[in-house]
Amino acid sequence: MSKNSIILLLILSFAPLKTYGKDLGDRFSKPFGFELGKTTLLKIRNKLGDAKIHEKGNAAAYTATICYSSKNNEVIEFKSGELGHWNLGFNAYLLRNKRAKGEMECGELPKASMESKNINIDGLILGITKDKLIEVIGSEPRIEKDTLYFTFDWQRDMTKDEKEKMKKQWPDMPPGAKYDVYVSIKAKIKNNRLVELTVWKSETF
Repeated sequence: MSKNSIILLLILSFAPLKTYGKDLGDRFSKPFGFELGKTTLLKIRNKLGDAKIHEKGNAAAYTATICYSSKNNEVIEFKSGELGHWNLGFNAYLLRNKRAKGEMECGELPKASMESKNINIDGLILGITKDKLIEVIGSEPRIEKDTLYFTFDWQRDMTKDEKEKMKKQWPDMPPGAKYDVYVSIKAKIKNNRLVELTVWKSETF
């Protein structure tokens, strides 16, 4: 089984009964204007300021993470996983409150990057109620105890460069081939409030 197939199966394992399209899901895949799958961790660090890149594992188990904390004790982690690297596009981010113990070394979010005192990802803010979370996301989740799962999928056209690269690998690729795009959101709720948010994005062919 290919890596792309494995990633797709992992994403679908988090999927609710219904999936929704680009208009709803893509807006949550650009925290601070950094597009999941496109922006490298190095570019994020260049814009937000110095932060240690935490690396662990190797090959399929490799992950690279940089994190930033706000003056309001919120933390956002930018992650590059199995198909990523610190010099490739990051494919997930995690928004949470700062841990009392065992916190990783994070950079400080520059004031200029904050629209308010809270980290705000297109209306997703730590502390909002479960109902408000569902309203902001605009789709019905799959609920497992204190965790809500949302999944969005759509197709996008390949760019000219992408088509040329893909044809080298698959000469018989059909002319109308598209990428399948998936965005998954995992939201943890405590006392009816959002306490942790993870968003992934993946493209398969």
